[in-house]
Amino acid sequence: MGQKRVHGRRLLRRPALALVALAAGGLGAASAGAVGLALWPGGVAAGSLVGLGAIVGGIALWLLFAKLVRLHDGLDSVRGDIATLIAHGVADNGLGPAPGGDADAARLAALVADLSAALAGRRQARLAAILATLGDAVVVATDSGQVSLVNGAAKALLGAERVAVGTSLYAALDRNQAAAAAARARADSGAVEIRLERVDGTGLDARVADLGGHGGTVYSFTAAAARAPSAIDHDLALHDPMPAPAPVVEDTPLAALPVVVVDIETTGLDVDRDRLVSLGAVQVQGSVIMRAGVLDLLVNPGLAIPARSTRIHGITDAMVADSPPFRDIADRFADFARGRIVVGHQIGFDLAVMGAESNRCGRPWTPLSALDLVQLGAALEPRAEDLSLEGMAARRGVAIAGRHTALGDALVTAELWLRLWPRLAERGIDTFGAARRFAGRARAVIRGQRQSGW
Repeated sequence: MGQKRVHGRRLLRRPALALVALAAGGLGAASAGAVGLALWPGGVAAGSLVGLGAIVGGIALWLLFAKLVRLHDGLDSVRGDIATLIAHGVADNGLGPAPGGDADAARLAALVADLSAALAGRRQARLAAILATLGDAVVVATDSGQVSLVNGAAKALLGAERVAVGTSLYAALDRNQAAAAAARARADSGAVEIRLERVDGTGLDARVADLGGHGGTVYSFTAAAARAPSAIDHDLALHDPMPAPAPVVEDTPLAALPVVVVDIETTGLDVDRDRLVSLGAVQVQGSVIMRAGVLDLLVNPGLAIPARSTRIHGITDAMVADSPPFRDIADRFADFARGRIVVGHQIGFDLAVMGAESNRCGRPWTPLSALDLVQLGAALEPRAEDLSLEGMAARRGVAIAGRHTALGDALVTAELWLRLWPRLAERGIDTFGAARRFAGRARAVIRGQRQSGW
């Protein structure tokens, strides 16, 4: 849930400790030399100068070390950004300089981010220009009727709130007519000219075309009312099919790892006593978040939700009064997660709560293979102090939306996973087994999690 504790502290790498020890040793030796000089007649002044020089040298050495650490962290962040761009294809991924990095590295990171945004903006502008030449109102929908693209003319014609990306096309068009037109276009493997009605009964002349193997349908309208600015909204990833996951083994590449990202909201933080009130999950395959298929479930915990928990996640007793108990949604989650590695922020907490819920309703609980982003983040950035979801997202350029809701946090975590696995792979940690072993390096974090009971 949103209030899960994060265990971690500042960790220094071995080279840093070695350099500090070397600096301390040099300073001690210089100080001893200064004392020796001071013991000789007339050597007091010389000893003082040597001692002062040793102190100044030690300070300079430490400042140099601090500069190198900042430079290393900054360049490491840029290297990770470039690895992310290569892994996912250049896109506007919200990349930017890591807070507190070296100024030169920050400028380099900004250039990488500008390059990403410029190339993504060029593609967006190209797509908008193509649609502008059509002169029609255009809506693209998935096979399930989910809007994946809409231009300004279509928003003006059908209502911007009714055809927003991710909503149902049937909020704007008569469901039976629109679905029948899509089926006919699919059967004819082409386009059909047809009369469709808006939900208010207004008739519109439409051309309906099947997208073939891409899955979905294009609806275009030539009505005079359609003339409007050609700005577009889209999320064409909604057309990506959800393949059945291949069996996961230790050598499964992270780039092909079938993942289900999970987050829950609960009545509290006691994994044995507190209950589940909401579950959000989204499937991820490689570089694609399967936004067309998500779980967003409210769960009746069978007891009153404490006010302190409601203040965090906003879920009240009234909201879950008619929701199913955990035993009625357990199979649905199991089917959704089957064959996939569970990924989450402090995922051990989520799985411990679900395990307790399963035991409580007499269902056998089989531990699920999982990767914890807090452990991976601590191992990847040993000096990072803020391992909260907000802190990790900020360092990786992930925008926070829907915070403290199960699905909102699951989607943020999914975006964070897409930023992390290319950084791991770039370091040679490119398989599921390697990532699991690498996460084990976060000993302080793991120790704190175990002390919390999970």
